[in-house]
Parts: sequence; C-alpha cells; structure tokens
Amino acid sequence: MRALLNKAWKILSIAVIGCSFVSCELTQREFNRFGDIEPPENRGALIIRLSTGVSTAATLTPPVSMGIFNYDIYGDGPNQPSDHFEYLGTQEVALSETNLTPGAWTIRVDARNQNIPTDDTSNGTIIGRGETGVLVIPNLVTTARIEVKPIADPLLPGTLDLTMQWAKGSIADPVMQASLKAAGSADEIAMPFIKHPPGNPESFIFDKPLDLQAGYYTLTLQLLDGVDPLWGTAEAVRILSGQATSQIYQAP
Repeated sequence: MRALLNKAWKILSIAVIGCSFVSCELTQREFNRFGDIEPPENRGALIIRLSTGVSTAATLTPPVSMGIFNYDIYGDGPNQPSDHFEYLGTQEVALSETNLTPGAWTIRVDARNQNIPTDDTSNGTIIGRGETGVLVIPNLVTTARIEVKPIADPLLPGTLDLTMQWAKGSIADPVMQASLKAAGSADEIAMPFIKHPPGNPESFIFDKPLDLQAGYYTLTLQLLDGVDPLWGTAEAVRILSGQATSQIYQAP
C-alpha cells in the first residue's frame, strides 16, 4: 500500500510541475463541460477556450458587421502535415481534442460575421483573428485560451474620411475644431481638414482619407462661427485593416 501511495504522489507531482510550465489547467467549469478527459497512453488532450475582444460598441464604423457568427479553428502540431485538426464554421467557444501528439502546437482562429445575402455589410467576412502556442504533455490535459481581436495588419491600414457641411450662407466665419486619439492614448492625431474646398465652399473635408492602424479611436468635432459653438459631436470610431470608415455631418 505504501508503495502505491508513493507512486500516486510521484504522478501527481509530475502533473503539477508539468502544468506549472505550460499553463495546464482543468478548472471545475471545464470539468463540468468536458467531463473527466483521459487521453490515450502517451498522447495529450487539449481544451480550447475562446474569448473575444471584437466589440460592436462603436458609433462610427466601416460598412462591415462586427457581430461574430462563427469560427474557423486550426491546430498544427509538431509533425506536419499529419498533426493537424480543424473546425470550420463552428459556433462553439469551448472545444476539446483528446488524442494529440505531445509537443508544441499552434492554434489559430478566424472569426466571421454571418453571411446574409440581403445585407451587404454581413457576408461571411473574417472580422477577427487569434493565435496562441501551447505545449501538449503526454497523459495530461492542457488548456489553450485564445482572445479573438479585430484584424490589425500594419501593412494594410484602414482609412477615416470625414466631411462637415452647412447651409450656404448660414455661417459667417466657420471654424472647425477636431480631436482624434487612439483608445488608451493621450496623443492627438493630426486631422488634415481643408476649409472651403473647391466646388464645395460650405464645408470642411479631408484632402485625402486619413490612414490609421486598425483599432478603436475617440473623435470629437466642433463647428463654430468665429468663437461661438454651433454644433458638436463625440464618437467612438472603429478602424479595420483594408476598410474605409466615413461620415458626412450636416450642421443644423
């Protein structure tokens, strides 16, 4: 009996040490969701849990639906191409693989909006991505937690294009005040408005769309007649790689 107890404690100690190195965990919630997972001898098991940083809370957005409808999940292990799994179009945010080759695995996720034929903004577009590396340990269960975020490609910025208009002759001395900041930043981004552009003298416009990295921004605008405020707005702006966010404002 003592020998069996000693063997049990050794196995438990190895499991604890292994988990400390690879963030291996099987929480009560995961146990309730997946049961007592037991990978085959000398194989590993993996629980994949998704969370999302793709918010729909923005007032000024590109013409793309940011509501996640489903996910494409890909797993690539140490022996390619045999060590591979994928789930296409799944709506599950928690999945498990119970028979994996031990070693380093990369888990990638693409999030898509819904494909609605009557809605041009929702056509199965990839709107978010996530990726993580995880070490699968023989005879143990590892958890891979992946946050899916809006796509941000530094080589493919999004654009912001704004126009401010007012009724002809209604403002004697139009003045535009604008502030644009990336979320969490105190640094202001220059807003290249042109006053009275040719062909449209009762407006402020950009000389060209403003290139911005994908993410969230805060925008405040105020239109004045000299020093007297006439109109203003504050917006939460979403920028997506390769997409245009635009708005035309009309002063009352």
